[in-house]
Amino acid sequence: MKYITYREEENIVKYSKYMKMKTSILRELPKIKAAEESIRRLRFMNPHEYNYIQEAEQAKYYISMHNGDMQQIFIESESIQDDITYKASTRINYDEYEKIINNDIEWMQNHKDQIIADFYLQITINAVTPAYITEYEREIYNFSKKEKVIFNKKISRAAGKNINLLDENMLMINCLSEDKVSYSFIRKTNIPSVVFNIMNNSEEVAGGLCFQ
Repeated sequence: MKYITYREEENIVKYSKYMKMKTSILRELPKIKAAEESIRRLRFMNPHEYNYIQEAEQAKYYISMHNGDMQQIFIESESIQDDITYKASTRINYDEYEKIINNDIEWMQNHKDQIIADFYLQITINAVTPAYITEYEREIYNFSKKEKVIFNKKISRAAGKNINLLDENMLMINCLSEDKVSYSFIRKTNIPSVVFNIMNNSEEVAGGLCFQ
């Protein structure tokens, strides 16, 4: 499985502070362009075995969709070790997404894509199921290939049975008050392949997969 690794600093600020930060960025880097992005992430988990401590240590699994585009649907695996985030993803098509949602998953068993094969094991052995959807409305400033800041201007969430990334009518609850903005400063981290392979069963570090 290919990963990228990075460190992330997160915080929530008042809208006025966000505007000051944005002004400073544009003043210091006048040629920088903001990228606007909308992401929906469907979290899979076992609702009967939730443990806060284990939750912090174990890998999390999602299916995400970017900008409402059915051509941009991904399975994601994400975990944190020693303040370093390990993230991997693979693109799937709409039909594959529909099969997973409808529990038609035998095609995933022993799949050549390791993320898909691993996700199959999570569903069948660890009994993870769709739990909730989080939607982010983002403004992104890429300082370099290794550093960027993400402003989440809106975060909302929906939960319940039969939730679907494509459902435009589901009830979303705001997770941020209108006068607040959350932000993340992300810095990619390079870990020597030998060390990473020892820690992660000879899995490979990717150069730029899913840095988002």
